[in-house]
Amino acid sequence: MYVYGLECYVCRNQENNRDKCIETVKTCDLAEDRCLSEVRWGSTPYWAPTGEKQFYISKRCASKDMRPIVQKCEQKV
Repeated sequence: MYVYGLECYVCRNQENNRDKCIETVKTCDLAEDRCLSEVRWGSTPYWAPTGEKQFYISKRCASKDMRPIVQKCEQKV
């Protein structure tokens, strides 16, 4: 029997890939077999003549079955 403990960096909606996104680690549940990084791009909440964009980074444990994530994304669209 093999037992392993996958560890992933975890953070939510951070404005950069430093600090919390590279310092906070979580031991994943047994059903979670991979680490997932998500980058969301969008417009700034204010008008900018340059059309400036901003992004947010999230990282977490995940599993091979991504259906719940796809469904969540489709609900937002």
